[in-house]
Amino acid sequence: MLQCCPCCSPAHSSESMMLARAEALQAALVAGRSAPAKLPRSTKVKGRFVIDPELFPDWVDHIGGGLSTLFKWRRGMRGYPSPVPPQAELERLLPVLTPSPTVLATPPTERCQATWLGHASMLTQWEGWTVLADPIFSERCSAVQWAGPKRVRPAPLQAAALPRIDVVVISHSHFDHLDYGTVRDITAAQPEVLYAVPLGMKAWFTQYCPAAAVVEFDWGDELTLDDAAPPAGAGAEAANDARVGGPRPPLELVCVPCQHWCRRTLTDTNTVLWASWIARTPRMSYYFGGDTGYCGGVFRKIAKAYGPLDLSAIPIGAEGAPPERWFHEPNHMAPDEAVACHVDLQSRQSIGIHWGTFTLTGEPIMDPPRKLAEALAERELPGASFVAMQHGEVREFDLLRRTPESEGDISRTTNV
Repeated sequence: MLQCCPCCSPAHSSESMMLARAEALQAALVAGRSAPAKLPRSTKVKGRFVIDPELFPDWVDHIGGGLSTLFKWRRGMRGYPSPVPPQAELERLLPVLTPSPTVLATPPTERCQATWLGHASMLTQWEGWTVLADPIFSERCSAVQWAGPKRVRPAPLQAAALPRIDVVVISHSHFDHLDYGTVRDITAAQPEVLYAVPLGMKAWFTQYCPAAAVVEFDWGDELTLDDAAPPAGAGAEAANDARVGGPRPPLELVCVPCQHWCRRTLTDTNTVLWASWIARTPRMSYYFGGDTGYCGGVFRKIAKAYGPLDLSAIPIGAEGAPPERWFHEPNHMAPDEAVACHVDLQSRQSIGIHWGTFTLTGEPIMDPPRKLAEALAERELPGASFVAMQHGEVREFDLLRRTPESEGDISRTTNV
């Protein structure tokens, strides 16, 4: 007769099941790479991923310029005013809402529910699926919590307050998008979570969060997740999640190209891939941009392969103040470029992300939403088609397609 041991506890069993599932999904993904992809694959040279100039003709490598380029950037910003207003004005301009746990735990069945958790962190729920993107709830986006860029606005919630998460997608390895403390806390609270990451990032998880179930993607990789009951040990709350309407439709994850770069240490530049993501069901497609410079040709290729997109989370911040725009332009979109991206993707509804949370560049903190509104007006596009939300705000979007002609672009706030 088999004897039980401590490692056979429900929690350990759940973790083991998820790790085994991730390995099986990874094997299926690798096997599928023999088939032609709808989008270009990444390029790696001598152990580092590189930008293909044919795919990204407007990209300029300022990062490879070394210290002289960095000094030029910093010299240009000497004496430039602080981008953050006094605290009282900050509280008025950027209030932080606390999402209702009940609202997050019971999303609508016939609408998409989106919650902006600050910076690039998005919680998106539709048809029973919950996708969390680039979560960071720590006080600083840094290798340590006693130094580095500090929040100017607090996180609307912490990992313990999240609803049941199906997938966490990570766009790249920069500290404001891949945060150790947040990943650790999410994995501890929900060991059944699956992490979808770009090529090369699994090694970081193996070192710092070995309990996490991780699948690595190249650009162009597609992976379909079928509905499944929560693993043993996931808890009663997970078992009674938003699937009251029956089994969920399959969720397809697609890793798509973007124009950016990666670094966490002085020696690991671009040893890990960067990416944007598409998550879609038969009735709705969701694009998460993460962090990217403007690359219209790539955005149009994405729309041709997977569009039109129903909902898009597009970065609108960190363009930089005028003296530093030259330095940030290859890797960060300005709001008018974000609107061009919205058009390129044929996005029915877009949300502005990557702003208002950390002071990473020198433009005034409220410039992104102001310039976004101006860019939409310049193109004579409806202001409601591309919105900047409040921290912690929950909105419902009527985006689930009923017929090919269905528009459904009305949104409403549902925090309470």
